[in-house]
Amino acid sequence: MNKDSQPFRYRVLKDYVLQKISSGEFAGGTKFTSENQLCAQFGLSRCTVRQALKELENEGYLYRIQGKGTFVRDASPATSRKIALLIYDTLYLTHSISANLILGIDAVLKAQGYALDILASRRSFQDERVSQMTGAYAGFLIGAYQIDPLIVKALEHSSRPFLFVKNYLEEYKEKAMRIDYEKAGFLGAEHLIKKGCEKLGLVYAGDMILISRDFGNGVKQACLEYGASLKKANIVECSFAKPEDAAVAAELFAASRPDGIVCSTDEFAAVICEELLQHGIDIPGQMLLVGCNNSIISQVNVPQLTTLDIPTFTLGQAAAKCLLAEIDGKLKEPPALIEPALIERASTKRNTAMV
Repeated sequence: MNKDSQPFRYRVLKDYVLQKISSGEFAGGTKFTSENQLCAQFGLSRCTVRQALKELENEGYLYRIQGKGTFVRDASPATSRKIALLIYDTLYLTHSISANLILGIDAVLKAQGYALDILASRRSFQDERVSQMTGAYAGFLIGAYQIDPLIVKALEHSSRPFLFVKNYLEEYKEKAMRIDYEKAGFLGAEHLIKKGCEKLGLVYAGDMILISRDFGNGVKQACLEYGASLKKANIVECSFAKPEDAAVAAELFAASRPDGIVCSTDEFAAVICEELLQHGIDIPGQMLLVGCNNSIISQVNVPQLTTLDIPTFTLGQAAAKCLLAEIDGKLKEPPALIEPALIERASTKRNTAMV
């Protein structure tokens, strides 16, 4: 029988490493022995060595820095190089915008030898043992606007660094890495007005969600600045979780006939576009339409949607760098807003633009 085929052979190596870490012989932050050296020292295959090291990494005893090698984590606590991302539920992970945000966060953390855990709960996080949770992580990123404020208070009392990312609570606005959604709304409305629109409609998730409120405020500000009409009857609230509800807005717009519509998501815009076409309203011939997020939907919709590009990968990178700087005591300035950009496509291209 091959020695590597013996059950749990890798545990010999794991036990050796754990003993050396607990004794202090392998100090935190030092570079760990190479895989080749371990193979020779213990008479194990590379596959077995990698299995042992991977488990030690997952358990918080080792961490890997790309291009530099494997290092020993500080023994107390063993998980001190873990970062938690708090979200509301797993549906958050399925949206491309959220996925790009997480990829940005993870790219920075991996490069610095940190692991990312995603903690999702439809319950209040107060249901968790907060003291235990805060003790397990070096810092926290908060992506849930539904989070119980008591949890944030608990994080403050724990002295663990935390940072809101994308979503935020009003009282923690200065501790949030945010997209400038107010500018995004302004850019969308401004684009329509400069295309000749005088009577706008707005579809968003309402003022209870702060990034949605910011977006709506931007649209309203552009209308005030340029003298365009935005009647209360043409402002419609829809749920991010149920974009199909935007069909109600389409029914309204088919009757009230604004000449331009700004939507806070591409999903809202796509539903409205389909419904208006069924009412015989041509886009962009009779009505212009702007979405937000630059999602795949904006590209496959017919017509393709003019949209606001929200750089969430960049946002994730910036949030991770900011949190790590705070953990290291090197954060000098509050987080800066990340800028959106307008991408023009067919849903706002027609020959009636203002010059």
